[in-house]
Amino acid sequence: MTDKQSAKWKMYLLVLQILKEQQALFAGIPVFENLIKELEEICNQIKIVTEEQEKKTLRGTSNLKNEAEIRLVTETVKIGNVLSVLATDLNDKILLSKTIVNKSMMYHALDTEALNIARRILKEALANAGNLRDYGLNDNDIQSLQNVINEYEPLIIAPRAVVSKTKQITANLAHIFADADTL
Repeated sequence: MTDKQSAKWKMYLLVLQILKEQQALFAGIPVFENLIKELEEICNQIKIVTEEQEKKTLRGTSNLKNEAEIRLVTETVKIGNVLSVLATDLNDKILLSKTIVNKSMMYHALDTEALNIARRILKEALANAGNLRDYGLNDNDIQSLQNVINEYEPLIIAPRAVVSKTKQITANLAHIFADADTL
């Protein structure tokens, strides 16, 4: 809620309080009684929408995404480094070019780029799984990278969805205030 909306809401609540204190003056006049009820409903709607707007879902979603990103980077770099050593030992320059990855590269990449790097490393790990066992990586390590990729992917859009929802709530709040102003 903006400062202007907050001030208006306080004004609506004060007007509603005065109208309720003076309710005896309006008793028996259905138009005024209905307007008072409508103003009370609008004030309740503003309260509900404001509480919904103030929820901390964006922060929670971002924290989950950050934690998943750290796991994605860690698993990708771990397997990528082993693949690079394998490529060097096999003198496979193509594999080496596909598997060079470090934390800085992952953290500076956009979300989708980091996800694509992790997928590329996973693909090469699956293709070279037999050779990786000799270097200390087993199927569980490769599966762990797959799990982190699966966990991270839906979190890329989660903060965006929460922001969109918050924008919609803010737009709804503007409409409620317009109704109150009209009233």
